Amino acid sequence: LSPDSAQSEKQQELRGQLTAIRQRQTEIRAANQKVFEEIRALDDGIKRKIKEVQSAKSKLSFKSIDELDAHIKKLEATVDSGTMKLVDEKRTLSDITGLKKARKSFSNIREIEQSIAESKEKVAALRSKTEDSESKELSSKHQKIQTELDVIRAEVDKVQKNRSTLVEQRNEARKAREEAYNALRKFKNDFYQQKKEYGKYEQEERQRRWERKKAEREAFERERRKKRAAQKLEAASEPAFEADIAQAESLLQYFDPTFKPTSGVVRSSSSLAAQATRTVDAAPPAGTQILTKKTNDETYFVGKKGKKSKNTNGISAAEKEKFTLNFEIVSQLSKLSIGVPMNKEEVPATVEALKTKVQWFKDNQERVTTENIKKAEAEIERLEKDAEVEASKDQEPRKRPGKRNGRGAENGEKVDDEADATPEPESETAADETEDTPVEESAETEEKAEE
Repeated sequence: LSPDSAQSEKQQELRGQLTAIRQRQTEIRAANQKVFEEIRALDDGIKRKIKEVQSAKSKLSFKSIDELDAHIKKLEATVDSGTMKLVDEKRTLSDITGLKKARKSFSNIREIEQSIAESKEKVAALRSKTEDSESKELSSKHQKIQTELDVIRAEVDKVQKNRSTLVEQRNEARKAREEAYNALRKFKNDFYQQKKEYGKYEQEERQRRWERKKAEREAFERERRKKRAAQKLEAASEPAFEADIAQAESLLQYFDPTFKPTSGVVRSSSSLAAQATRTVDAAPPAGTQILTKKTNDETYFVGKKGKKSKNTNGISAAEKEKFTLNFEIVSQLSKLSIGVPMNKEEVPATVEALKTKVQWFKDNQERVTTENIKKAEAEIERLEKDAEVEASKDQEPRKRPGKRNGRGAENGEKVDDEADATPEPESETAADETEDTPVEESAETEEKAEE
């Protein structure tokens, strides 16, 4: 109902009158407050006394004092007849005594009931004082206005009922529309859900391919590392200084043909093999060259001032003692950190140095071999740890971002709006973006890193 309608104005007017009547009644009650308090106190006393009477009567077996007196007279007549046994007579006399005490309780109950009647009369007298003509008139007017309001409320309820019917019809129409929208929304969601599942299947397939290739790559790398570790360990397990000992003993054979090698390994260099069988004699050492006058003249010319020397055809003593060494011999001596002999007198010192070097190699061979094995094992362990770290850094194949559908939601997400726009067709699934690194390429990369 609109606020400016006649019915609404009438209803508001009547409610205003009721409010005024209630205010006046409140004022009258305030003026009669002492009387009402006295009435309330009397009512409380009446209720309390009624409870006392009910409690006392519940303890008695007789409804009235007359009934009690008749029963006492009957028992006394039985005792006076003299036909009772002594035990029964004593018990009957005891009952008569108890009943006489109960008769006193009836007397108290009668007094309380009389007091209740007096209190009720006082309450009625006090109420008559409060019920003046104005109060009665206000009550009558209040009842009349309330009846009129009830009639108006009934009419309003009828209108509300009709309005509720219209609202229900509107709700049913809205519900039918929602069902149609929900059916369309379900169709769209099913479509995108299936599309999402297909994308998930593709992702799982890529994951399986990636994991399979990763397992193959790891197996290849593991086998390659195993072979390299075996080679490193095998190389480290070989006795240390074997090549140095063999090289030093070969040099000893070169400078001292009587020397017998103990290592069992002699370098088969062509230059060393050719020189190993020479004998030490007065002849010039191998590699020396005796210069003759003819050779000297052919090789170089030295100009001098003054007269020619008469001894031009002779050779100095220093030139007779001079000898040359093969470049490979010099290189091997340098590798062993042994000085190169410049003449025959220095050869024994070189031989002693070589023997000392060989003995040092043999004395430290076992220790250095053990150290090499430990270093190889540590290197293998480090490579294994590096491989584990690299494997842990290996990322999974990158996921392709989901495409947006026509409603602005990603594939597989539900469409919550009520629009019935048709989703645009999407392109087919693209090829896998993640490319696996070839096994051979990764192996070469690791070898370069180790080097």
